[in-house]
Amino acid sequence: IDALYCDQQTAEETIRGVVAEIHQQTDHVRQEVSDAVAHRIEALQAREKELMQQIDMLAQSKIQTLDQQLHAIANGSCAPAEDPEGEPVPGVFLLDADAVISFRLGEDDFGGKIPSFGTIGERSTYASKSYAKGPALGVLKVNNPSYLYVFACDRQGERRTEGGDRVEASLSHPEDFENLSVEDLKDGRYKVTFLPLTPGEYSLRITIGPRGAEEEVQGGPFSLDVRPPTIYSLLGAEEEGEGKAKLGQAGEPHIPDQIGAVHHPSGVAFDHSGRYIFVVDQSNHRVQVFDSHTQEALAAFGKKGLGMYDFDT
Repeated sequence: IDALYCDQQTAEETIRGVVAEIHQQTDHVRQEVSDAVAHRIEALQAREKELMQQIDMLAQSKIQTLDQQLHAIANGSCAPAEDPEGEPVPGVFLLDADAVISFRLGEDDFGGKIPSFGTIGERSTYASKSYAKGPALGVLKVNNPSYLYVFACDRQGERRTEGGDRVEASLSHPEDFENLSVEDLKDGRYKVTFLPLTPGEYSLRITIGPRGAEEEVQGGPFSLDVRPPTIYSLLGAEEEGEGKAKLGQAGEPHIPDQIGAVHHPSGVAFDHSGRYIFVVDQSNHRVQVFDSHTQEALAAFGKKGLGMYDFDT
């Protein structure tokens, strides 16, 4: 994308360079179209040859069958035809082959699609305008598969709606991961998946572009935080609470409490990463979110009422 920027002094040189690339790209794309059409013509001609051979073989088989039957009729060894009741009709013979040789187009005939074969466009993917999002960029757990999406964008930062880009992902320590893959979803998105095996801090590099001209996507390389798996049998209350981390403070009865204060908490849950804790603050008719590292209250949602976003507990 940097090659498209210029100032007053460099404008002429920059534009001349882009014009030269346009001419080069024109010749390249013309050759691509010619090669694509030629390849399909070759495939059609090969199929035509096969069909012609099948026609000749079928015709020869029918003629051979009729010749054999004629010889059998002449020497009296041909069985006579049968009437509807299955009784033989002396002196009458049913030919063992007819003259039918037909050709039918398959259900997936592409003839009607030829007018829309191929497209010519000016949009292309710019790695520096493309970006990645997904749960893999949050907290990861060992042996918990994760993923993210790469969103391909053009030079103006607009989302692409088709696939076909060369997108590659690489990890700083590939031996600590399994099943790293990139899937083209054919709609401008590319799904990167992997399985972390070892706790630690890693980096993920994602590039877009032809081999030898790859560029890193916006925001890369990405930091990955892999933590040990959660051992759920160790979660829960213990007899001794002294020295344990505590969430929030006691709320006041019948008074709406400030965020961080809870009154009659009745449930707790974690997000998939274990970073955030959700507490059902029953008497305040809301759910509060706490940071599991700092025990700080981050947000609360809900209030007493009967609306779509209300609680009445």
